Amino acid sequence: MGNTDMVSPEEVIYNLLLNTPDADRKALQQILLKHLSDEDKRDYEGIIAGERLPSFMSDSIAKRLFDADIHSGRLEYLFRETLHDQAIKVDSSFRNEGYIQSTGSKKVVFDLPSLFADGRRGDLEFQVSAQDFILNRGEIYGSDMLLLQYSVQPDERKSALDYSGVRGVALVVLMRHSPKPFKSYLSKRYIHRFVKSVSDSGLCYEPLTKTVYVQLDKCLEQFRCREDGEDNHRLQVLLSLLADSNDPMVLKEAENDPFFSDMISEAKDMVQGKEVQAMMLAEKYAIADINAVKHYERQEGYDEGYQSGRENGVSSVFTALDLLRSGKKPEEVIASGIEPAVVSSALRYV
Repeated sequence: MGNTDMVSPEEVIYNLLLNTPDADRKALQQILLKHLSDEDKRDYEGIIAGERLPSFMSDSIAKRLFDADIHSGRLEYLFRETLHDQAIKVDSSFRNEGYIQSTGSKKVVFDLPSLFADGRRGDLEFQVSAQDFILNRGEIYGSDMLLLQYSVQPDERKSALDYSGVRGVALVVLMRHSPKPFKSYLSKRYIHRFVKSVSDSGLCYEPLTKTVYVQLDKCLEQFRCREDGEDNHRLQVLLSLLADSNDPMVLKEAENDPFFSDMISEAKDMVQGKEVQAMMLAEKYAIADINAVKHYERQEGYDEGYQSGRENGVSSVFTALDLLRSGKKPEEVIASGIEPAVVSSALRYV
């Protein structure tokens, strides 16, 4: 039998662009750009022309700028500062593409996994779209990394595996757009470190998995207002650069520090390569697909909920909405027995 694996549209676009001769590739690129939004098209063309920087959250860019084998210092700095652990030393990268727990499990592929010199494992995750279930996802990723730690290595015996010797793992999730659990939490802090477990009796211990969530959009907003809820200006500049690599205020601050200016120069050089260009355009298609699905699901959910409310009489807001749309005045709807607050809510949808 042949290969039955499904190939994603992103992979198709990437392979098409990469394998098309140079003479035809620009024409193909223009055809593909026509199917993207004007904003995405302008952004891509500006990057290729050198007028804009690519997003440092882009998969193709991030994995090079923070590669554990090439730029361990950058990755080490992010881990140390976000985890508040200066003992971290990045030793090398590791890959887990082939790792599947069982035939029924979903394969988890980490964004930027690395091995620390003390035996711990770390992973840097770049989350571009807001995910309301990000905390659940973090639990799963952290658990998968921990299971890798509690696994027999090729040169080890199973009898040598011991719970007491398992080294911990660190997961740092960089969120470009804050999802609900974080957006609704009122705090000046934009870095949230889950490093201790506390029981309802007050018993406390340090878990093997340490997880950090970073709100990049909140960090950038504070940077623009010259505030810093974390009191770490250099880290704030780096995180703001990840949030928006083309923000004028951030770029002005970054240009005087070789740590940042080297990253910017490298990103500019990278986007002139045809492989990176193909990956960036494929990524834009993937994000456009995700956004289209979200829009469809939101609309389906609204229609479904509206119909369910009408059928089951869950809320009188639907009745109020029908009456208002039929020409009834708000006071007439209220006189029919519907609460004024409900009528007020319904008026927003007339």
